[in-house]
Amino acid sequence: MKALGKLKERTRSSIPLLFARIVYLASLRDYNTNRYTHAGWEFELTEEGADQALCEFHREEFQQLAHLPVAELAKELQAYFESLQEPSRGVLSVWNELESFRALVPLGCHPVDRQLFLSSVRATLGVLGAGGVPFRLPQSASPPPSPDP
Repeated sequence: MKALGKLKERTRSSIPLLFARIVYLASLRDYNTNRYTHAGWEFELTEEGADQALCEFHREEFQQLAHLPVAELAKELQAYFESLQEPSRGVLSVWNELESFRALVPLGCHPVDRQLFLSSVRATLGVLGAGGVPFRLPQSASPPPSPDP
């Protein structure tokens, strides 16, 4: 479907951070009915078409996120936190206590993907907030320069 591809591409270009896209797509879902709504998508695809397309899109993007290496997931999560208007430490604290990230999992995803994502996010939150270290991941893992002979 040409309109669907165009809408996915538009969403990806306007929300380049994968973690932020997952948050966005999950926010379009009614948590009581699991129906996705979006006026623009509904205009292009009909209400039912938009619901199905957004559900599929959410699953596709989630699958990609769930299978990122933990280091990449940590970069995504850190970049997402830094993009928010709230201080990162406060968001980190809320996410640790409420596990807000659980709402990002699409209904019907494979149980292994769900557990992989949840445990990876928990571990990443632990690393980001461990022992009062600054809320920054190392920018590179370059080896130290070799001493001159």
